[in-house]
Amino acid sequence: MGSARAILVRELADVAAKDRFRIYHPVAAGGAPIYVHAKIMIIDDTLLRVGSSNLNNRSMGFDTEADIALEATRPELRRFVSGLRSRLLAEHLGTSPEAVDGALRETGSLIAAIEAVRRPGRTLVDYVPPDLNGAEEAFARSGVADPDGPEGIADTLAKTLRAAAHEGGWPSRWRRLGRWRLSLPRHRR
Repeated sequence: MGSARAILVRELADVAAKDRFRIYHPVAAGGAPIYVHAKIMIIDDTLLRVGSSNLNNRSMGFDTEADIALEATRPELRRFVSGLRSRLLAEHLGTSPEAVDGALRETGSLIAAIEAVRRPGRTLVDYVPPDLNGAEEAFARSGVADPDGPEGIADTLAKTLRAAAHEGGWPSRWRRLGRWRLSLPRHRR
C-alpha cells in the first residue's frame, strides 16, 4: 500500500495548486516517524468523518468497517469540528490549540498556520513519496493489493509477478512465484 500511496500523492501533487496541497506525517523528537492508525477526515470545518475504513477498494469492498460522519450545519457544530482539528494539530505539532488557532487567524491558511507553529522536536513533516522502481510501480498499479473485487485476484497477482520477474525487478527468491498459477476460492454472493 505504500507504493500505491506514493503514486497517489505524486499524481495529486502534479495537478494540485502548489500553495494549497500538503501531506504531513508526525514525527517524535529526533525525527522518528510516529505511526498513527487513526482515520479522521475534516473538511472545511463542516464535515467530520471518523472510522475504521481506509479510502481504498479493499477497505470499502472486503473488510467490515464502521464509520461515522458529522455534517456541521450549525455554528456550535462547526466550532466543535474546528476545535477538534486544532487539538489534533496541536498534539502533533507539540504546541497548544490556541497557538494553532492564532496562526490560522493570522495567516488565513491551514498550511501557513502549520508552517508557522512547526518547530524542531515532536512535529509534522512533509511526506515525500519514495522513488519507486518499475516493479514497485507496476505492482501498485496492478490492483493486486487493492482489488476492485475478489474475482480475479489470483490471476492478477500471478500475471504481475510474472511480469516483474521477467523485468528483473523482484528479488530472485520471488521470481519463482511468477510461475505459479495461484487459485483462490470464488467469491459467492
